[in-house]
Amino acid sequence: RNAMLARFKARPGPDDPAVIERQAAQAAIDAAREARAAERKIAKEAEAAHRRSVELEPDAPLLRINHAQALVALGAPDQLNEAVLDIRHALAVEPESPLAWRLLSEAYDAKKDPGMARLAAAEQNFYLGQLLEARTFAYNARQLLQKGTPEWRRATDIILASKPTPDQLKALGGG
Repeated sequence: RNAMLARFKARPGPDDPAVIERQAAQAAIDAAREARAAERKIAKEAEAAHRRSVELEPDAPLLRINHAQALVALGAPDQLNEAVLDIRHALAVEPESPLAWRLLSEAYDAKKDPGMARLAAAEQNFYLGQLLEARTFAYNARQLLQKGTPEWRRATDIILASKPTPDQLKALGGG
């Protein structure tokens, strides 16, 4: 009985710094959870509005990109697949859109496809004129993509177009 009483007395009180820290951490977690719920609600509403705009103007690349952005924010696998299709449709019309390439990178990343995410990031940086970053992402994409595929070859093209050094060209031959 004395041991139980001693354990009870040893418990931290409400003014204990550890208790206060735990309460603050829990409050932060609860606030983040509420913020995510609010973001999901907004994304659902935005997705419906953007879907309607795409129905009205199916060939407008920016409307497709906006719809895809809402789908990526929602993040369910079927929504991510639809986002990729919307972005690809937009890129068929505007292949040099850094915004579309960035969003495609995000979609592939959310789909857990790092090779394609890096390739899309390489494209984004290439069209922004950021050749060093484009080359870095393209090298990473080549390491993750299946050798010889069109995507792997496109990563190689970006590297070659990004003014690599002779040593980088040699390394490319081994990849």
